[in-house]
Amino acid sequence: MVLAQGDIIGKNVPENLNGWQKLLQKVPCETLLIVLPETFNTGFMNDPESLAEPENGITFQWMVQQAKDLHAAICGSFMVKSDARIFNRFYFVYPDGNFRCYDKRHLFRFGGENDFISEGKQRIIIEYLGWKILLLICYDLRFPVFAYNRWTATNGYEYDLMLVCANWPASRIKVWDTLLKARAIENQCFVAAVNRVGADAGDIKYNGHSQFIDAKGNVKQKAVQGEEILLYADLQLERLKTFRKHFCTGQDQKWE
Repeated sequence: MVLAQGDIIGKNVPENLNGWQKLLQKVPCETLLIVLPETFNTGFMNDPESLAEPENGITFQWMVQQAKDLHAAICGSFMVKSDARIFNRFYFVYPDGNFRCYDKRHLFRFGGENDFISEGKQRIIIEYLGWKILLLICYDLRFPVFAYNRWTATNGYEYDLMLVCANWPASRIKVWDTLLKARAIENQCFVAAVNRVGADAGDIKYNGHSQFIDAKGNVKQKAVQGEEILLYADLQLERLKTFRKHFCTGQDQKWE
């Protein structure tokens, strides 16, 4: 798996897609999943009306082509207009061009996101190569009940891997680091989280801290702060299953 940590040029879709394509040319051929940041095609913005794309727009088509060319699933979020509403939509595109998507549930009101974006209604868990994967976007990370990994004796845990794409500012990066570890530990899952670098039009700075975390809260790989980089990890599902078998906190969940 690869986390693509990079800079984003505000409101410039062609330049951003070209930049990501150049970065992804360095992805090893054995890579099976590539994760891009939140709003990777425009940056986080408070006037999405002019740049929100139709559901089958240029950015989605670019993702489909990249997935096919790289023989890997690719995912990340961007602004999409659907039925006269705009969503911050996390697309997960499979190598064959099929896809699933998740609309951001928790909108960042402190940045005015709730004023111009419609909130999603459903939590989405997808399946890929035997993995069950939860999709989250940035501010979602602060809400543990929404992310909670329910366990049943019949089916075990709902998901194995939490994917988080974000535009999380450097001023709150310690919170990012802490919450990622907490979500991994409490849900007994891997967490793969990608954040952007650089600065936006409002001079808000981003320093990355993209990382892979195991179910014990150990950081397995972490990107160099502030740099454009591809971060690699080979996550082992069998190791996760073994850990859960010997130390399964899910069987003591209480929902009544």
